Amino acid sequence: MNDRRLLKPQVRRPGGTDWEDISWEQAYSEIAERVKKTREETFIDKDAQGHTVNRCEGIAFTGGCTDTNEFNYLVVKTMRSLGVCYLENQARV
Repeated sequence: MNDRRLLKPQVRRPGGTDWEDISWEQAYSEIAERVKKTREETFIDKDAQGHTVNRCEGIAFTGGCTDTNEFNYLVVKTMRSLGVCYLENQARV
């Protein structure tokens, strides 16, 4: 095994210069908080004409060409459930 391989999540705080090891629970919690905050701040219920659109324009997802079909299926389902409309995959580029 490569001795440079990361085995736990790390974070570099705003203004920081060093990476800090954190637990998986803390990483999941911080990610969830940021996704929720961004979704709440950028979610659009209705467009200018009053049509219901229910979309989140503050989050985007780009997949890689080596992702499996199963992974991409789950990503699309997850992102669409959040209202994310900006989805792209490297395989299409």
